[in-house]
Amino acid sequence: MKSLGLSLVLLCFVALGGCATGNRGERGEICSADGNHSHAIHGKSLEKNKFGFGTEALIGVVDLDLAMLVDIALENNPATKRSWHLARLARAQVGQANSTFFPTVTLGGQIARSESNAASSGAARQETLATTFHPSLEIHYSLFQFGAGKAVAEAAKQALCAANCQYDRTIQGVIHGVQRAYFALCSAESTVASNEHNLNDAAAAYEAAFMRHQSGLVSIQEYLQAKANKSQAEFELEQSCAGVETARAALAKAVGIKVSRAIRVLPPAIATNAADMDRAMDGIMGNIARKCPGAAAAYANVSATLRISNPAEVADMDRAIDDFLGKIVCLRPDVAAAGANVRAREHLSRSTRAKMLPEFIIGGSGNVKKYSHRSDSFNNFNLFAGITWKIFDGLKNFYDIAEVRENLEIARQELRAAKLSAQTEIWTNYFAFKSANKQLQAARILEQSAGEAFEATGIAFANGLCKFTDLVSAQTCLANARRQRVVSENNLLTSLADLAYSVGGVADFDLTKNR
Repeated sequence: MKSLGLSLVLLCFVALGGCATGNRGERGEICSADGNHSHAIHGKSLEKNKFGFGTEALIGVVDLDLAMLVDIALENNPATKRSWHLARLARAQVGQANSTFFPTVTLGGQIARSESNAASSGAARQETLATTFHPSLEIHYSLFQFGAGKAVAEAAKQALCAANCQYDRTIQGVIHGVQRAYFALCSAESTVASNEHNLNDAAAAYEAAFMRHQSGLVSIQEYLQAKANKSQAEFELEQSCAGVETARAALAKAVGIKVSRAIRVLPPAIATNAADMDRAMDGIMGNIARKCPGAAAAYANVSATLRISNPAEVADMDRAIDDFLGKIVCLRPDVAAAGANVRAREHLSRSTRAKMLPEFIIGGSGNVKKYSHRSDSFNNFNLFAGITWKIFDGLKNFYDIAEVRENLEIARQELRAAKLSAQTEIWTNYFAFKSANKQLQAARILEQSAGEAFEATGIAFANGLCKFTDLVSAQTCLANARRQRVVSENNLLTSLADLAYSVGGVADFDLTKNR
């Protein structure tokens, strides 16, 4: 009996030691985008960046810049917290998958109280009270199943990799959403300021028309037109004021706080020339490209080929852009997550096939039965080795294989769709930024020219050198130029944020200091 007990103890140590050796370097690690183990998942790996002070407490106290709004959003937006808990859930599932490498130990026990009465002929009845103690221990360990357990564990780690990539993308999405909402609010406030100028110009034109109409120098039609223009300017001003509150509500939602008029923002400064903004865009693209081997050189090649003016060399431009997009698209966390999902489905496919093969198991059990009214005890120890093979289960294994095969193909198509979508977004946002940069420069020149034209027309009208319709036309052109400039500024900043988000990064707007 002692030898059997010693053998059972040695079996436990061997099983535990073998499990720890076989799983070393796997528990507590996650997979990088290329499938390699990179870093442990813990509080620091997914910790949110902070300034070190309570930024949210500054709402209503100071005007917030973009960096403060982003900091508040990372602390309060539900999307970041949800994705963080999803990553922790995936980490727990890795632990669940790794649990198959360890034996299953079941400890049981039973205490029974019994009473018996016995009597023989001619003797007094004898009553016996007994307490029985019956502890038991069972150990079950899957020794070998053709790699099914390892495949499940690898699939779980790839799922964790995908969850971490999605967490990164969620943070990028939150920051990108705050940037767009911030620029929309600043644009709405600029629209209000522009419409206030338009109302002042329309009011001045109306006063001039009223005075000349009293003197008989302006017809009633021209006077009524000036009055209509002033009313239109008042309408547009009130409409733009409502737009500010709509944009403020959208910003509050993006940040993850309750909407309040206490949310005030500092307007961003925009580079005065196109070259500065191009350098800012090149800096963002260069920082992203340096994370991927060969992407920086590919981007430099793209920048060179974009200056091609010979139609015969357009094919070279397309090849350069395709080469750059092919390299940089894999840096996007959502694309990396889709790749991790494909690898997870591949491991699950191998696991499902392995489960159709036999499973070799070993184990042992032991129990002791001891009575309170007796000095001896009964001990029972067992060691066993066996094989289980599910030969037929109603074709369930067959359909399981079909399921994982189709899921694998779905994941591959999702990866392909993610790459195509990323390439399309990068292409669209790159040229949208290029166009927005030029549009802003043109809009600024247009506003300056329209302002000078309106001023000159006003002087000419005061001296009787032009008609009132000329003054109204100049005032309308100036109002339209102001609106175009505001829209162009918003489009430029938004397109830069969109471009950075599409390549898997975040635009750093520290290059434009607040006014």
